[in-house]
Amino acid sequence: MSESNLPPSQQSPPSMARRRTVEASTLGVGLVLAVLLLGLVNYFAWKYYKQFDWTSSEIYTLSEKTKNVVGSLTQPVEVVVFTGPGVAMGEQSLELLERYRALSPQLRLREVDPIKNLSEAERLLERYATHYQEGTVKVVFDNGASRRIFEEDDLAEYDYSPVQMGGPPTVTGFKGEAVFTGALVELASGERPTILFTVGHGEKKLDDFSGNGLRGVQELLGRDNVTMEEWASLGKQVPEATSLIVVAGPRGNFSAPELEAFTAYLDGGGRMLWLLDPALSAIADLQAAPLGDWLAGYGIELGEDLVVDPDQALPFFGADTFFVNAYGSHPVILPLAETQTAVILALARSVTASNDETPGRTRTELLETSSGGWGETSLERLPEVEAEETDLLGPVSLAVAVEEIAPEAGPDDGSSDSAPAGEKSAGMRMIVFGDSDFAADNQIGNQGNAALIDNAINWLLERDTLLGIPPKKPEQVRLSLTRQQLWRTYLLTALLPLLAIVAGMVVYFKRRR
Repeated sequence: MSESNLPPSQQSPPSMARRRTVEASTLGVGLVLAVLLLGLVNYFAWKYYKQFDWTSSEIYTLSEKTKNVVGSLTQPVEVVVFTGPGVAMGEQSLELLERYRALSPQLRLREVDPIKNLSEAERLLERYATHYQEGTVKVVFDNGASRRIFEEDDLAEYDYSPVQMGGPPTVTGFKGEAVFTGALVELASGERPTILFTVGHGEKKLDDFSGNGLRGVQELLGRDNVTMEEWASLGKQVPEATSLIVVAGPRGNFSAPELEAFTAYLDGGGRMLWLLDPALSAIADLQAAPLGDWLAGYGIELGEDLVVDPDQALPFFGADTFFVNAYGSHPVILPLAETQTAVILALARSVTASNDETPGRTRTELLETSSGGWGETSLERLPEVEAEETDLLGPVSLAVAVEEIAPEAGPDDGSSDSAPAGEKSAGMRMIVFGDSDFAADNQIGNQGNAALIDNAINWLLERDTLLGIPPKKPEQVRLSLTRQQLWRTYLLTALLPLLAIVAGMVVYFKRRR
């Protein structure tokens, strides 16, 4: 028998030492390999970081537009989330912002619990000149030069119908991605767009609570960080800092000096949005005003009609209230077309693109009726109408977008061929809708109406990164059981441990035999 096969007590000291050295070396190598394997796993986990969204509504899945915005950040942005435990909107905001942080090292995320970290919270709240309400969430974006602060109401869409029955409002949508991406776009550009809403011609107003106002539009645009003001255009030139002019449902005429001021504004690369209703009375007779001729100069024909579409009419409504799901090819309506989301119009007029051949100017018809719709010109016979040869037969265009591309700079003037990143192009942009009611408070919640007006304004402002980032439905997973199902659950819960005990006793007594 060899010495290596002898029991340890009979082996010589050198053999025992050698064996112990081999065992120790094997254990050491194993530990080193385990550490290397752990480090390798962590390295690949860090290098190929991947997050998954298992929610049914994909509430934490970021759009390509958001990825482009976050990935293009060139300056550090600190995001501070004030929230406490159990705040649903705070948890959703943090989870979403973690996805943002994973896209760019320029984004720094901090969570502050004002209850547990009172001193730190008070210091930051004092710096941001704001306050925190317990049980809510507050999100601050700060790049050192400017900041944007959002409350919980800015992050959610609510259904207030239960309030009428004494219940609390319910959350119907989470707007975190649109809010946060809008803040990053604004901080990167270093400016806040200014939108002027004309008044003095019977237009819809921002502070109107009757349901015919634009408070819904104001709330919608507020999340994208814009400044909105009402502006009396009569006898004035357009202010230099104006980013966009909105004319929403005028019932009176614009004077020639006003239109000349609009022309000068557009010639300088201005942006305008017209929401024009059909002329059903003398006070709204826009056809007799120079507005129609003025729009014709930009390749837009304003119809003197009322568009009806019996094939697309809503139940229990007349043919003049219909839904539209036929879209042209344009960034404004591309998200609606991709998701097959319809918009609802009521009392609309036709707006079509003419054969204007102005160099560098493009016109795109955005919406149109079905082939069964038409533009009714015999307005004195309303509401009994039928298609005639004198009417504008369908499909009828309901909106037109006009864009003027600035000519490229010549090779000898020292300028570049394109505008620098973050700067807007020099060409004008304008959209004309044949209806204003779809954007009013009592209709903006219908189908894709909110997305349509939001996308139109963002396109006019050249904020294309915000097109098509709709609110997402939050996860609300509930288990509803009947009384009978509940009793069965209780019995099953109690029966399983009892069966385990009985089975154990049976096995025990069998083995004793």
